[in-house]
Amino acid sequence: MRSLFFLPLALPLTLGTFLLMAYLAGIGASQPIGDRGTALSIDLFRLKMDSQAELRERAPPPPPLELTPQPPAPQQKMSVDTQVNIDQPQIDIPTPKIDVGVKINAAPNISAEIAQPVTPGPIAPPAPQAVTIGKATFLKQVDAKYPRRALRRKIEGKVVFEYRIDTQGRAIAESFKVVEATPKGVFEKAAKRALLRSRYEVRYSNGKPVEYKVRQPIEFRIDK
Repeated sequence: MRSLFFLPLALPLTLGTFLLMAYLAGIGASQPIGDRGTALSIDLFRLKMDSQAELRERAPPPPPLELTPQPPAPQQKMSVDTQVNIDQPQIDIPTPKIDVGVKINAAPNISAEIAQPVTPGPIAPPAPQAVTIGKATFLKQVDAKYPRRALRRKIEGKVVFEYRIDTQGRAIAESFKVVEATPKGVFEKAAKRALLRSRYEVRYSNGKPVEYKVRQPIEFRIDK
């Protein structure tokens, strides 16, 4: 009832307020009289829209939702205690008894015959060693060739060898030893070659041929 009573008073008051605002804005002066009603209605609609837009802009944003943190779920401790007991089967395999029929007597035979000591045979006499007897006795003597270089230079000299004779009457090449050489390094090869090609007397000891050592000189002279 109260709203119906104040409604006729509110409409003229509101209309007067809008007309005053439009007049202050200069709308009535720029437009003819015939179009004032249309312009006024448009301005009223625009003013209403602007007022709604300002209200929307001024409206404070809604407060953010407060999220209450949930307490962490309690962790359940799981203890796994697994014990596996496996009973191992006991296998009883009977071992067969094999009788081969062979008897081994490990006891020592005390009544064994004691080996009789072996009597040593006659000891062989030691082999006779080579004995130096001086100059060699030739069965066939080969003359040494005069070295060409020494002959061209008219060099004379002498070589004395000490060597062994084997059981066949031949000189042993590995046993040659230079006792004297004048001059050195000139006549040794020619003298040794001649002595190796020669043949010597065979010596005996106790009826057996033996080696012996000789010392043989060879001189090189130029015939004048």
